[in-house]
Amino acid sequence: MEDDERELAKWNRRIEENRKIRASGLLDEANLLVYSMQKLSHKTTGLNLLDRYYIWSLVKKGYEINERDDTVRSYGIPPMVHAATRGWLMLTHLFVSNSGDVNYTSSIQESPISAACRRQHMTVIRYLAQRGANLNICDKSGFSCLRWACKHQDTSMLKLLLRYGASVTMDCGTTQLSALDWAREYDNITMVSLLEEQLVKEKKVTLTKLEAKHNEELALKKAKKKSKKLATEAAVINDHQLETTVTVRQRRARERIEQQQRQRIENHEQHTKAAFEARAKEVLTKISPVEHEVFSLPVEKEWYKVKSMHWQERSKQVKVDPEFETLSRLKRVMELSHSAMDEFATEPTPTHPPKALSVNFYFPKHSS
Repeated sequence: MEDDERELAKWNRRIEENRKIRASGLLDEANLLVYSMQKLSHKTTGLNLLDRYYIWSLVKKGYEINERDDTVRSYGIPPMVHAATRGWLMLTHLFVSNSGDVNYTSSIQESPISAACRRQHMTVIRYLAQRGANLNICDKSGFSCLRWACKHQDTSMLKLLLRYGASVTMDCGTTQLSALDWAREYDNITMVSLLEEQLVKEKKVTLTKLEAKHNEELALKKAKKKSKKLATEAAVINDHQLETTVTVRQRRARERIEQQQRQRIENHEQHTKAAFEARAKEVLTKISPVEHEVFSLPVEKEWYKVKSMHWQERSKQVKVDPEFETLSRLKRVMELSHSAMDEFATEPTPTHPPKALSVNFYFPKHSS
């Protein structure tokens, strides 16, 4: 009894939720066509007449065909992909006839014709290929129409896809296993030969297009070069005719005007240069040198005896700190002007050698 009561309570909750949804109008905003196709895709049996009529009525009511259901299993599958997956040709024709996009993919990039190739529904594949479906779309799992055909070892499907323009070159230009790789893995010589023949044809077509494009570019370059040459020749002829018609006096007057204009430009440049130099000299003369305070050391005086009864004042011999003396010398050097520094650096050496010391320096004469 507890299980029955629990089941009854669950159904009562669902009834209350349905009443709230209908009262708020959320059911009208939902795409019933997408939900209905999702529900019908799980049927084990085929579609009956009632199911077909119900889908037809939803389409006629204006529900969007090119829309995904992102809330169901997070696949986001549109109605046409559901119909192609189950091989329902009638619903596929109904959707296409009512502005359905044959290349509208699901959230995993699976198109209707790719889903039909996955389930090997030949009638749906032929129908969609005749309506211009893209046969080269590759879904997120890495499979295209050609790869599904080679994986299922379905030669008739492969021939049908190649006949309607499936590109082997585009299929081989991805990182996943191509259709040619699948055919070689299963050692299917027939499929390998079909794919290689189609690949050679596509390469020849591509080469022909490239050659035609190259020839067209060459022809265009030649035409441009020829037109440029003709224009140059025409300009030369026109200049020659103009020169023959102009008199010598007019030509001289034109040359004189051009010479005057050149002279005017040169005079203007010289005047500008002279004004700039004068302004620079004026600015340099106005710049006054920085005056520094004279740094003097305090000097103490003392009296010392020169001879008997004779005294003389002199500066007291003070022991100066070596660091203080070095700083004072640097101060005096920094106070020198640039001209004095240059003269000091370029002071010529004496041309005559110094006078030799006399003998009296070594043997002084003593007073008797």
